[in-house]
Amino acid sequence: MREGKNMTFNINNMDYTVNIGADKNGILEKELRKLLPAGKSIDTKRLLSAYMHQTLVVLQYKQKIDEMLDKIDA
Repeated sequence: MREGKNMTFNINNMDYTVNIGADKNGILEKELRKLLPAGKSIDTKRLLSAYMHQTLVVLQYKQKIDEMLDKIDA
């Protein structure tokens, strides 16, 4: 059995339980619940929108990190 925290999402009226791993201080769950609330059916459009939003956030952080690394290397 995998260790870590399980979260259940209702997508298009079907429940999906996924293991999100070790969620120190509940940070990941808190961030996921901002975009995908518990106890509410999420449609495919909203799920895709949440995915795209989080992908954009990651890319922005990556760009900032790359810029900092470029300054260090200079």
